[in-house]
Amino acid sequence: VDSPSSSSSSSSLPSPLKCSLTRRNGSEAQQLDVISVIPMNATAMDYVLEWLRMHEGMYGISSCFMYHSGTSLPEPFVYAAEIACVLLGAKPIGMVQFTSPSDDETVYPLVDELCQHIVAFQALATEANPFPVDWEVFKYTYPETGADHETLIVYQKKRRYLVDALRPRGNVAQALHILPFPRNSNEEDRVSDLKEQLFLSYWNGKVLGYPDNMIEVYIQGFNTDLGVADRSEQIYRGKQAVLKLFAEPDFEPVTIGMGLDPPVDPRFWNSLPSVRGFSDLRRRAGIIGAADDEDSDEQSCTDYDASGGSC
Repeated sequence: VDSPSSSSSSSSLPSPLKCSLTRRNGSEAQQLDVISVIPMNATAMDYVLEWLRMHEGMYGISSCFMYHSGTSLPEPFVYAAEIACVLLGAKPIGMVQFTSPSDDETVYPLVDELCQHIVAFQALATEANPFPVDWEVFKYTYPETGADHETLIVYQKKRRYLVDALRPRGNVAQALHILPFPRNSNEEDRVSDLKEQLFLSYWNGKVLGYPDNMIEVYIQGFNTDLGVADRSEQIYRGKQAVLKLFAEPDFEPVTIGMGLDPPVDPRFWNSLPSVRGFSDLRRRAGIIGAADDEDSDEQSCTDYDASGGSC
């Protein structure tokens, strides 16, 4: 195995490890270059934050416009990145599905850790040392089955009015489920609920700060029995309703992007168990000393500069 490549990079993260492996089959030899997805001397959280920084503004959109079919971030990290975007002040609201017969986002990397850390920081916050991000649980029970669905809402405190604007009313909106679930009592009720799903998808999308084209593509491609005309009708209906909402004097529409709100203090990132554990591992391995580790608290890539500067 050759030593890692020393190619230079403008990124604040180290270059990924590149190893050259030689496999022999008798007298024949095959060479294989292997490049790690995540730099081996950085944490997974470093990788996610650096990805968000490097892709911000690319193609004219924010890196926090998470759309699973159109992102180069490995999909298991998308859910953690959405939470990170709230903490970085780029998104007003993040939603984490944690109770559902079919879905649980907390099984993905860093999601559970980030959620628990947010709850802990908020519990320890004081007037002198405030924490700008808060949380709430939204719960929806499907009347026909009695099944519960719960979503953790993580939001910037100054954007509480957006949380209250989510629909359906009653703090029931879910991260991975489009509401309301269709009633099957009769065809008229079922079709009415399907239309309401599309209308509320447009409404919530605009409240959360997504652009029109992304929401419309989502609705036009949504798996539903409704035809193109019905989809377009609900998009139009949603636009008219949102225009009235945005015209209210105390309502401030938002657009997702770095700089929307101030980021959390870097101590949040540096005190994550996985980040601290990584520093402990490096210290025990003799890679860094105690003094170096203290310096790394100041220079860690998790000391994210939302203005676009290096970590």
